[in-house]
Amino acid sequence: MNTSFIRSSQLLLKTVKLNTGCKALDNLIDKIETGKTYLFYGDEKVLEKLLYSLAVNALLRLEKPVLVVTMRDYHDGITFDTYDLGYTAVQYGLDPEYVLKSVYVASVFNRRQAVNLQAFCGRNSIF
Repeated sequence: MNTSFIRSSQLLLKTVKLNTGCKALDNLIDKIETGKTYLFYGDEKVLEKLLYSLAVNALLRLEKPVLVVTMRDYHDGITFDTYDLGYTAVQYGLDPEYVLKSVYVASVFNRRQAVNLQAFCGRNSIF
């Protein structure tokens, strides 16, 4: 078995900081770093707009497909509104079809599913 290791300090050098779409929030948290987990509380509509803005900003900055992992309860209804994502794309001057084809969404409901998602993406060379 061919195994390679990477130090966590090396991973920190590869992070990218993304705009949230809200200058006040960017100044408060020094933008969003790839590879980190963030937990935000607040009004659902505001959080959804933040999520769509982050997805589009990540696509603009990274220029490769984006994976959005949500932990919302699917019983609550829509977990990711593609119409709002397309609308956000237009606001950023991007083709909605391009954005909808480049943003992937996975909903996980516990730690095991999150770990399985990571393994799945690694096995299939996704992201």
